[in-house]
Amino acid sequence: ARKEGPSPPGSPAGCYFGTDESFLGLAPGRPAGLYRTLGKTLGSLGPVGGELSAAFLFWLRGSMKAAEETPAAVAGVWSEGGNGTASASIEDPKGILAGVLLAEVALKLASGAVAGKGLLPLADVIGRAEAERIATASGGKIIAG
Repeated sequence: ARKEGPSPPGSPAGCYFGTDESFLGLAPGRPAGLYRTLGKTLGSLGPVGGELSAAFLFWLRGSMKAAEETPAAVAGVWSEGGNGTASASIEDPKGILAGVLLAEVALKLASGAVAGKGLLPLADVIGRAEAERIATASGGKIIAG
C-alpha cells in the first residue's frame, strides 16, 4: 500500500503517496482526501484494491477540482539528500493540452514528417521548442525546475 509522505525537494505543493521505489502526487484538498479514503477502504484488497481505487478516482475526476495554480502533470527525478534534482511541470488551466498534443502528434505521424515505425518516444516526435509552442498556444505553461 502507498503511504503518505513528505514532498520531494523542489516539487509542487501536493500530497505525496509512495512505496520504497516510487511515489505519486495528488493535488491537495479533495483529490488527496478521496485517495486517502479509497486507499484505506480498498487498500486491504491488495493489487485488486489498488485497481478499484484508481477506477473510482477516474470516475470521480470531474468532481475533484484542484486549486488554480495546481500543475496538470509533473515529472521529475529526485535523489536522496536533494542533490541532482530535476523536474518539470505543466500548467493546463483550460484542460485541453493532452487533446491538443495528441492531435499534433497524430497529424505529424499521418503526414509522414516523422521517420520510424512502431512505438516512438514522444521526444522523437515533438521536440522541446514545439512542446512549448503547443503549451503556449493552448493556454498552458511548461515550468522546468
